Amino acid sequence: MRDGNPNPIAVAIDDAIQSQKPRPEFPPVDVQHLMDLYDDEIGSLDEELAVLLADLEKRGLLERTIVVLAADNGEQFLEHGFLKHGYTLYDTDIHTPLAWRIPGVGPGEISAPVQNLDLVPTLLDYLGVRVDSLALEGRSLRGLIEGAAAAPAGGTYAFAMQDLKRAVADDRYKLLFSARTKQFELVDLRADPGERADVLAHNPEAFLRLQPLLKEWEMKMARGRPEELERAGQEVQERLRALGYLP
Repeated sequence: MRDGNPNPIAVAIDDAIQSQKPRPEFPPVDVQHLMDLYDDEIGSLDEELAVLLADLEKRGLLERTIVVLAADNGEQFLEHGFLKHGYTLYDTDIHTPLAWRIPGVGPGEISAPVQNLDLVPTLLDYLGVRVDSLALEGRSLRGLIEGAAAAPAGGTYAFAMQDLKRAVADDRYKLLFSARTKQFELVDLRADPGERADVLAHNPEAFLRLQPLLKEWEMKMARGRPEELERAGQEVQERLRALGYLP
């Protein structure tokens, strides 16, 4: 705030957040300013991380310390009409970095989708704590990290309080559901990484594969009303059948 006047960008952001509505009219120059500020924060984190790693190495601790860089959410800059995060389950919000430095494990990259829920089971596994008897929602990624196991079967899941959105994704498709609108949306993450087109009507097999996974996860999590998800799924199947996509 300067001279008693609030920053107009901050006011617009607060207004967008409070209204919980898309803001496609937000000036491009202001969006770029927000992106620059975000990049500055990332740069600052990089600098602090370098200081931490250097200190661990100086004290002789780096080679017996597991270092994990993780994030709980991304940020939107009007890619889908919103600012910041928490309004959608597109990858702009939920595709986050997860980097590990594990003593004795060489460099590599895992393309299979994983979840932040897998963080604790993986750390416990490397610390020698048996995780199979613990009531953890995630799974250990140790076998995947060390190349001793294939990518786990099943999907990865996400939940957003706004409109009680849920999503499940495999290595190609993501199925999204809003409890408020009772609508499903299917996106092709390979052909459409920006998640712009709803391809549900032309991919009934992907819907039929992912919808039961989402229903099972919903029942397990006991969030919202699972019967709404089931009823909406049946309605989509009826529409697909009417269009001739299902027998």
